Amino acid sequence: MVGILVRDKVILVTNDLRFAMGMMDQSANEHPPGKPLIFVLDDNTLVLEALRLTLKGSGYKVVCFTDETRLFRRMQHHSPKCIFLDVGLPGRSGLEILRDLATYPAPVILMSEEGNIPMAVNAIKNGAVDFIQKPFRREEILNKLANLTTGVPHAKPDTLSFSFPGKGALSYRERQIVRLL
Repeated sequence: MVGILVRDKVILVTNDLRFAMGMMDQSANEHPPGKPLIFVLDDNTLVLEALRLTLKGSGYKVVCFTDETRLFRRMQHHSPKCIFLDVGLPGRSGLEILRDLATYPAPVILMSEEGNIPMAVNAIKNGAVDFIQKPFRREEILNKLANLTTGVPHAKPDTLSFSFPGKGALSYRERQIVRLL
């Protein structure tokens, strides 16, 4: 397996799918104390491994899933600090799964390779706390996650206003999305 970091974008190249899939659930039943638990659902094993390497290298415990059934089964026994959810999943989309997570206490960050402002607005209105365009930048992922796991409150979609703490840290695109809400 070869991991490559190119201009703040994490890219993983592997020719062994069994290795990549095995990495997804490794030590999934263990949760070291003091390490925030993060769940990631994506059908692309390269994205899963890139996120796993990024988050694990920053002190997070990461459990990756390639299908929603395993995610929901694990959520019955473990409570993650955050869930990263891909929009473009086979079968039910990430937006449909997001609706099922509406009452789940962990914040959800949606990801998409083909994201646009209307999709991001839809995600936020359906309960996502953030929307990330793939390919992601390592710092973007870590900064957004650090805000969620250090106790910075995440707003519910119906309580967002254009004046809120942290507004100044939003990118131009994020401010556009908030204005549409």
